Amino acid sequence: MAYHLTIVFGADAGTTFAIEDGQRCTVGRSEESNIRIDDDAVAWEHAVLFVEDNRLFIENLSALGTKVNGRPVTERVRTVNGDRIEMAPNAMLTVESTQSSTSGSGSMIVVLALIGVVILGAGVGATLLWNFVLKDQFVEATEQRETADWASAQNRFESKLREWVDEQRVPAEFLASFERAWRFYQLDDTRGANRAYKNVMKDLVVLQHPLSADPRFAGRSFAGTASPKGEELRVYLGLDRGQDPDTMPWASEESHASGIVWFVRQQIRRTTAGEVQTDAFGGL
Repeated sequence: MAYHLTIVFGADAGTTFAIEDGQRCTVGRSEESNIRIDDDAVAWEHAVLFVEDNRLFIENLSALGTKVNGRPVTERVRTVNGDRIEMAPNAMLTVESTQSSTSGSGSMIVVLALIGVVILGAGVGATLLWNFVLKDQFVEATEQRETADWASAQNRFESKLREWVDEQRVPAEFLASFERAWRFYQLDDTRGANRAYKNVMKDLVVLQHPLSADPRFAGRSFAGTASPKGEELRVYLGLDRGQDPDTMPWASEESHASGIVWFVRQQIRRTTAGEVQTDAFGGL
């Protein structure tokens, strides 16, 4: 059994590493790491992955923490096909497993024949699925991308941050950084915006949550309490017609905090490589 680990975010997004039974693989910023992730939010030696008896395990090595599918790794954790390993908000690996085959040439012909039949059937099925199901959904998703109201979301988050600054929950410098990144974006300086939003994300990783007085958020950062999928951002962008951003739960303090994290994440992805990526967020 072999496992393939793919970097999801950042300059190395799409890079895949293989690890097989009996091997160990270190992850971190160190040049000695088997999987090197150039992100300041990732520790020098962040985690280690290893395969034992064809099963992939991960152990956290960093005080910054590691998560598997959103759950903190506190001891050895087994990962399986499709799992998401998160070292930081913009440093994530996905796991894919492959099973090696030792069958003879005769059985290989049968396998190839079956694959051909499956591919043919899949092609017909895909055509029918596109024509009768997915085509309308694709058109709708494209229309949503064009109508996503990023400026309105920016104004809402900026207003909430200003309240938190007045209440001394958030430093004024953070609000200034958030506003500066948006100005780069408005000027179509996508490279400048990308750098600015990455700096904002670094702050979100370490900045204490504005509701830290609440036991649920005590000692945790903005990024550490963001929702798993960022549904709030879809509401703030006007893409979820079933929800009103002025009513609960989207008007809650927690939703604003999570929405800000997802807003910055998606602005980083949309401005990666110096050009806006309109499909960066869940089909936006």
